[in-house]
Amino acid sequence: MTGLLLSDEQRTAALSERAHVLIIAPPGCGKTEVLAHRAAHQIDLLEKNQRVLALTFTKRARSNLEERLRSVVGHAQARRHVLARNLHGFATEVVLAHGRTIGLDMDSLALPKTSTVRKAMEAAGGGNAIYDAERMLSEIKRSPAPTATC
Repeated sequence: MTGLLLSDEQRTAALSERAHVLIIAPPGCGKTEVLAHRAAHQIDLLEKNQRVLALTFTKRARSNLEERLRSVVGHAQARRHVLARNLHGFATEVVLAHGRTIGLDMDSLALPKTSTVRKAMEAAGGGNAIYDAERMLSEIKRSPAPTATC
């Protein structure tokens, strides 16, 4: 793990041995970078069959975190040891895995669907291109539509 991009305060948070670390800061202060470095530090502490769970609020934040994780620990390490999810996606996975156990009628449960683009890209071989395409689509969605001139 490289700590060259982190301030002393960020490095302390990333390398903390505490089980729980709360970081509160405004946008652009490096929270995602700290989380990526903290995940990298936690990888070294994992036991067999354990993974780091990194939760974010939005799909955009999850994609950004996945990109940072790949730059900090590498693509293979990130895929093998870190599960990055947004809260809604993670909750959906928990319900799908354990819904029947808690008495949910799984046949009548309406859950969010995986995007058509992601399914198509996974079918085509996936890889890093999925993340790049999702990031580009996200940027396109946020941009205003061009106005037609006649």
